Amino acid sequence: MTKSTFITLVSILFAAVSSCFAQNDTAGQTVYVDGILRIKLVDSYSMNFKVNEDWTINVEEIPFLKKMAKKYGIASVRQDFRLKNDPKLLHVLTIMFDNIDLTDKFIQKLEKNRNVEYVERVVIKKLMMKEPRVLELKDAQKK
Repeated sequence: MTKSTFITLVSILFAAVSSCFAQNDTAGQTVYVDGILRIKLVDSYSMNFKVNEDWTINVEEIPFLKKMAKKYGIASVRQDFRLKNDPKLLHVLTIMFDNIDLTDKFIQKLEKNRNVEYVERVVIKKLMMKEPRVLELKDAQKK
């Protein structure tokens, strides 16, 4: 392989890797996962629903969500934060739903419910690359 071919390949690789790590919102806006909300139930809410081994909860067991399930297309409810059985974290549920066009209305409906302390969207976490690691690796291999 010639030196120019190698440099071309490294350049293409660098461009591909850079595009993978590029920030997709140039205005600095927060980007959210469509169809997923996290809610915190009030501390006084009775936790008498069954949590399955995969941490899912049958939506039928949570009366106020059961009423909303069809309209918003609730696909699943999970209890994702089970660290040390912390009572506060056990009251946090993740809701996955299909009718993403109704996200704002769903949030408003949940916020008005007396059983819900707060509602939040799930943020997409971005990995940002500050320095081109490809070139550092190439230099390290020469030594």
